[in-house]
Parts: sequence; C-alpha cells; structure tokens
Amino acid sequence: MFFRKCMARLGEANIPVYFIRGNHDAASLITRELRLPDNVFEFSVSEPETKFLEDIGVAIHGQGFAMRDVRENLARSYPARPRLFQYRALAHSCARASLPRSVRPLSHRRSPPQGL
Repeated sequence: MFFRKCMARLGEANIPVYFIRGNHDAASLITRELRLPDNVFEFSVSEPETKFLEDIGVAIHGQGFAMRDVRENLARSYPARPRLFQYRALAHSCARASLPRSVRPLSHRRSPPQGL
C-alpha cells in the first residue's frame, strides 16, 4: 500500500510519524488491518493519548476516529497542556458549518479544552 511505503521511507530516514485516524480511514474500516512500520505511532481511537518527546520538549495529544461517523468533540477530553513542554494536539475535523456534522466534530463555536 502506498501509505505504508511512504511511512517506511520516512523510517529509513529516522523520521518518526504520529497520526490519528479520521473519517476516511477510521479504525472501523479496512485500513485497521494495515501493519505500519516501527517509526509510526498511531494514537488510540478509544481515548486521548499523549506522546512525550522528552529530548525536544514536546508533548503531542491525539485521538483517532473509531468509526467513520463521530459526532462528539473528541478534543474536549484531551488533557491540559503539560508543564515544561511545547504542546501539539492532533484533531481531525472541519469547522465549516455547511458540512455534515459527522465530518466536523470539533465545533468552531466552542472553546477548546483548558490549555489548548
């Protein structure tokens, strides 16, 4: 598969990859069987996770879609920003109100979780 091949090329260059699944590659679809190279970290679809990159002082939060149609705001349960770390949050969404609710689970009308 093309995606796996690209991730492997990044791994050959010692580049780590951190990703979340969205509505087109949700864990409930066929891509859940895709075996990824060791340089790829996939965030959980059941709860938010944090990956700490201690050597560069970065914390990355994320949670992927378990199903194609996610209606809740997953970022609401992301933890607060860790002290002493730069913070990055991965979220799959589209804030355009004209799109179906299933592809915009992060509302642009609501404030983000504390610390985001």
